[in-house]
Amino acid sequence: MIWRVIFTDYFYFWYQAQPVELRKRLVAAFGNIEFWGLL
Repeated sequence: MIWRVIFTDYFYFWYQAQPVELRKRLVAAFGNIEFWGLL
């Protein structure tokens, strides 16, 4: 599905732009493995 690829790419670049502290909070909130596994 094209929209899913676009969303995943957009989220990845948005995530890369975030400060490290916010990244850690996002990872903790989503549970890292489960979150990236779903994508």
